Amino acid sequence: MFELSFLHPEDSLKRKAETYSVIVFQISFRYIFYTEQNQLTWYGHVQRMAEGRLPKISLKWMAKQNRARGRPKRNWMEGIRKAVN
Repeated sequence: MFELSFLHPEDSLKRKAETYSVIVFQISFRYIFYTEQNQLTWYGHVQRMAEGRLPKISLKWMAKQNRARGRPKRNWMEGIRKAVN
C-alpha cells in the first residue's frame, strides 16, 4: 500500500506520539498488575503466619493519632482492598 505521509509530515508525528502513548500505557499497566499481584501474594503469606509474628502484628497495627489535614494518604491495606475487589 502506498504511504502518503510525505504530504503531511504532522501525520507521522501524530502516529509516533500515539504509538508512544500506547507503549507507555502498556508498560504502566503491566507494572501496576505485577505490583498488585506481588502485594496480594505477600498479604496471603502474612495471613497464614502465626498470630505472634512481627509482620502479622505490624499489618494489623492501627495508628492512634489523627491524620493531618487535607487529602488522606492511601495506606497499604486500602490498596489491598482495592486489588481484591
